[in-house]
Amino acid sequence: MSSSNKKKLRKEQYMTERQQTAEKEAKKLKYYTLSFWVVIALVVCIFVTAVSINPIKNVIYKNTNVVTIGDYSLSAVELNYFYVDAARNYYNNNSSYIQYLMDVNAPLNEISAGGDLMMSDYMLDTAIDTMKSTYALYIAALAAGHELSQDEKSTVDYAIQLEELYAAYYYNGDTNAYLRAKYGNGASVESYRKYCEVTIMASSYYYSYSEELRESYTAEDLLDYSAKAPYEYNSYTYTYAYLQPSTFYTAMAEDTTTAYADLTDEQKQPYIDAAKAAAEALAAGTYEAVKDFEDAIAALAINNPPATTAVDATVVEPVIEMKEIKNLIYSNNTALFQNWLAGVVKGDTENDEDTFETRTEGEVKLFEYTTTSSDKTSINGYYVVRYGSVNENKYLAKNVHHLLVKFEKDTDEAKAAAKEEAEKLLKDWQAGAATLESFKELANKNSDDSGSNTNGGLYEYVYHGQMVEPFENWCYDEARKAGDCEIIETEYGYHIMYYPEEQPTETYRDYLITNNIHAEDLIEWHEGLIEKLVLSEINSKYVLVDKSMATLVSLY
Repeated sequence: MSSSNKKKLRKEQYMTERQQTAEKEAKKLKYYTLSFWVVIALVVCIFVTAVSINPIKNVIYKNTNVVTIGDYSLSAVELNYFYVDAARNYYNNNSSYIQYLMDVNAPLNEISAGGDLMMSDYMLDTAIDTMKSTYALYIAALAAGHELSQDEKSTVDYAIQLEELYAAYYYNGDTNAYLRAKYGNGASVESYRKYCEVTIMASSYYYSYSEELRESYTAEDLLDYSAKAPYEYNSYTYTYAYLQPSTFYTAMAEDTTTAYADLTDEQKQPYIDAAKAAAEALAAGTYEAVKDFEDAIAALAINNPPATTAVDATVVEPVIEMKEIKNLIYSNNTALFQNWLAGVVKGDTENDEDTFETRTEGEVKLFEYTTTSSDKTSINGYYVVRYGSVNENKYLAKNVHHLLVKFEKDTDEAKAAAKEEAEKLLKDWQAGAATLESFKELANKNSDDSGSNTNGGLYEYVYHGQMVEPFENWCYDEARKAGDCEIIETEYGYHIMYYPEEQPTETYRDYLITNNIHAEDLIEWHEGLIEKLVLSEINSKYVLVDKSMATLVSLY
């Protein structure tokens, strides 16, 4: 497999909590790089306001060093590049509800971010963190002899060309004036290009090092790492019922005008007792098959109210239902019973080693779910869990491309129309080049799946339990071969499925373990670079703290 194809297999469709933390760390720098802002700038409207340029201030901002980071001295305008982009990043992340967070027309140094911290301080702290991260990587990149690829160099050129294009429209071609309007006095094409080069070099080196690190692990490394908690890489199949006192209140009480949450502890107790009794009775049973457990749940008294109750005429579906969970990774299971599923018995203290029990299919356990607040413990309900099986994930996951045609409505007519559209798209594709590349184009133009219609309909590392059953079954069909392309129906609509030649070559278990060890090592390496960096005290006198959010984003 080529290096580029290996990289394509690194996108993670499923992450444990530790992997999610690492993913956020990995994306943190990228979020602030110029390549990200350049892409956003293509779709953001530009609102130009008149800006008066003070020549004296322009010189001061350009030549006054406000911070030394390692061997680099940054001017006021260079710090403002990070500051303004931090503010714009915050705006873009919260744009849908920004009006509830602040007055966008008020200066940021007059808006509280909580306590004594002002929004300008928060933005400056974010800018400084990003600056430290960026320069730590930039310095390491230079020391390692890392160079930008031609595409990355083109990204820098494109960033400048984009500013020149906007300047041509709105500032009579004066790019320096346009940059000053965006980033304050002192901004220029020359310093902005340097900012682009530094941020893109840092990002490039980060991902280059990340790929090299990931490729460096051996099978022994993975085995040693996973030995600490091998169960974390297993997936579990089980069924459960959740019995809540509030549900029993709704079904049993003659008068339910008062919400259950508003009842006194004394008033709640009968319904807590009823839920517990039902849960204990359910947990006392023996259920060789899932159907036996389902039948026992259906037979609960709450699902069969006497004819005299007010709810008798309205109960159509069982009040308490069985929930079936298939192939759910350890960390994504409910914390209350995830260790029971894995057979983990935690020691009484942190120094005690864990012990393990073997779970058997059909084994049942009752769990009381409580929460504590203000020194008061409340019983929320009872889980009765029937153990099914464990999957050690020692299989090869699947890569697949698909195009989704959604049902507009859940009617026969809507389904027929969607199917007709899917069949036409497939027929048109087959009549053309009928290649993977042409399928990617087809998916990007026509798929209703927003999660994949910008990357050719691709889902990588489709694991057991991730997708709805018909989708998964098609991917894992033993007869499946490269180039297969068919239409399947799921609850979401009609999918035109395409099975590509490039498939994972490591087991899904090894993939998960590698992601964890790689994430931890990458974070440790990155944080180590930052810790070694000496940063002088910031002179924030020239930072644009008195600008409003509206002003900072108006030219973006």
